[in-house]
Amino acid sequence: MSETETLPGLVQIGETLRAARENRALSLDQAAARLRCDVRVVEALEAGRFADVGPPVFARGHLLRYAEMLGEPGDAMVAEWAGLADGASAGELMADSHPRRVRDLRAVRRKLVGGTALLCVAIVAAWGFQQLVARQRASLAKPAIAAALAPESSITAGAGRDAASPGAAAEAVPAASRAATPDAGPAGPADAAVVAAPEAAAGDASPKARSDSAANAGDAGGAARTAVVPTAQLAVTASAESWLEIYDRRNRRLYFGVARPGALVDVRGALPLRVVVGNVPATTFELDGRRVEVPREAMRTRRAATFRVGPDGRLTAWPRA
Repeated sequence: MSETETLPGLVQIGETLRAARENRALSLDQAAARLRCDVRVVEALEAGRFADVGPPVFARGHLLRYAEMLGEPGDAMVAEWAGLADGASAGELMADSHPRRVRDLRAVRRKLVGGTALLCVAIVAAWGFQQLVARQRASLAKPAIAAALAPESSITAGAGRDAASPGAAAEAVPAASRAATPDAGPAGPADAAVVAAPEAAAGDASPKARSDSAANAGDAGGAARTAVVPTAQLAVTASAESWLEIYDRRNRRLYFGVARPGALVDVRGALPLRVVVGNVPATTFELDGRRVEVPREAMRTRRAATFRVGPDGRLTAWPRA
């Protein structure tokens, strides 16, 4: 689209900028000094002659900076300008806008939260495993202590009977112990004391305890990762050309371009959704099959709006982050 003949919509954008500058009691030279650009750039912006500023990508940058300096919604102005431009120019105008930086910050925040949760689960699992090992060592130490003390008590008790009956100590040994080792001869009290098999007990308990600990850690990790994210289907139809952007909960771009008359834009994404539209009067929206209206507070200009579709299905104004 050629801007040599300035369109009324572009003139209105320039008049909005001029009124905002005058409300702040700034002259053209002062505004240009704050923007660090030539005063002719400011004059062209306020006259709606964006083609005189340079290529669309440069004009967009000057428009965003000037609007933000004056406290005006720069994104909405660019969206309205894109609604008046053709498809190629509109795509160049709206590319690489601010939501990309917001998405990057949120992705970093999610990664930090997820990493912290996994670290906490790992610490709890390690502490539980250490407690289990300590209990096993304590249970293994009791039979060893009993085995070490049993021979002394047996010898002390049999020392008084040695003078009367030299074979009393051998007769005190259970017959089952001597039968278990027929070739070794009569077993002494020390042989009878070391009968428990702590190794077998440890072998039985350790794998089960370890499997229980691993199962508990797996359940905790699965519960931490389980989350239900609501989704919704948004259908958009336009009676005239309208610039349209739709982003999902993770700020993934679901649609980006010009909605053509009669064409249906049908997307589904995780809530909340964020929408930028450049020609609201010529655009209709349906959320999960029901007609929804763009709230008045979401209008940035007479035709452009930015709004948010929340998890409850309500449409609210979406100020630029």
